[in-house]
Amino acid sequence: MTLKVAAAGAACGQGKQEIYDLEKIKALPIIPLGEQLGAVLTKGAMALCIFPGHIERTPSLHFESRKNTCFCFGCRRGGSVIDLVKIVRDCDFKDAVRWLADIDQAQLAKPKPIRRTVEYQTPVKHDGVEYLPDLEVYASIMKCSPLQTDGRLYLNGRFITDQTIKKFSVGQIPNADHLVASLIHNFGYPRCEKSGVLAASSTPSCPRLVFRSQHIVFPFLNGEVATYLQARSLSPSMGSPKYIGLRGVRRPVFNLPNVAKSRAIWLCEGIVDVLSAYELNKPAIGLLGASTTLRPDELDFLSGKTIYIVGDNDRAGRTMVKRLRNQFVSRRIISVIQTLPPGTNDLNEHLVKTRRK
Repeated sequence: MTLKVAAAGAACGQGKQEIYDLEKIKALPIIPLGEQLGAVLTKGAMALCIFPGHIERTPSLHFESRKNTCFCFGCRRGGSVIDLVKIVRDCDFKDAVRWLADIDQAQLAKPKPIRRTVEYQTPVKHDGVEYLPDLEVYASIMKCSPLQTDGRLYLNGRFITDQTIKKFSVGQIPNADHLVASLIHNFGYPRCEKSGVLAASSTPSCPRLVFRSQHIVFPFLNGEVATYLQARSLSPSMGSPKYIGLRGVRRPVFNLPNVAKSRAIWLCEGIVDVLSAYELNKPAIGLLGASTTLRPDELDFLSGKTIYIVGDNDRAGRTMVKRLRNQFVSRRIISVIQTLPPGTNDLNEHLVKTRRK
C-alpha cells in the first residue's frame, strides 16, 4: 500500500507529490522508535507515558514488539508506529508518515543519547557592564549558606522532599551583611562586583549583597559546580521582587547541563517547577521567566531530544509555550505541549494536589 502526499511546502493540488510505502513505514520497529521519542523502558517493555496530557508516576505505556504496537493502560491511547508519532508529535496522519519516512533507520536501530556541553562563559551587558560567572565566589556563597529550618519547611510544604533538596543543593543566605564582608575579605571588592553578587547600590565603603538574609538560594549546577545563583524571598514585601538573580551575569537555563543523558525532558517555567517535575520522576529544565527564549547553543543542546513544554496556566505561560514551540519547530526539535489539569496554575500546584489526595 502506498500513500501520495504533497511535498512539504507545496500548495494543495500543485507541485510534486511524495509517494510513501505504508507497509514499510509501519514495519519500523516500535521500541527503538518509542525510545527516540522519549520513552524510557523498564522490564516488560513498560515506560512512563509520553503522551500529551498524561502525567503519571507508575509506568503504564506498554510496547508490544511482536505486534509492533503500543498501548497506554492509563490514558487508553496507542496503536501503530504511525499512531505513536501522531499522538506524541500532535500531528495528522500525513505529517506522521512524512516524519517517519525521514527517520535515519540506522540511528533508529541503535538509539544513543547525545552528550553535549553548554558554554556559559559568554560576556553579557547589564547597565553597560559586562560580567562573567565566577565559580569560586559562587562556591564560597553556597558553602556558607546551608538551608535553614524555615527554608526547608517552605519547600517541604510545597511537597519538595529532602532528597530533591539535597540533589539540587538548595541553600539559604544566612546574615547577608556578614556574608558579603567575608566575600570581600577573601576575594576583594572588584572581583565580587564583577561576579555579579553585589547590589547596584553597593559601594566599597558600604558593600551590599544582591541577595538578602534568609533568601533561599538555588545554584545552577553543572555536575557539582555552581555556574549561576538565583534566590527566592520567603516573604517578599510590597513592590520587592520574589526572585533575585546575579547582577550583570546572563541567566542560563536551570539544570540544562545535567539532562544530557535524558532523551525526554520537561521544560518548565521556574525553578520550583523543575524540582516538582523531579518529584514526578521527570527530568526537567527551567526558564527564569515566561519571556525568556532559548539561545542557539541551548537549542543545539536539545537537538535529538523530545521536549515536553509545561507553562504556567495563565496568559504569560501560554504565550511562552507558543513561542518555545515555534523555536523548536524551526530547529526540527520534537516538542509536545503538556497541558496541566483544569484549575491548576503551575506544575508545583499539580504536585501539591497530587500528593494531598
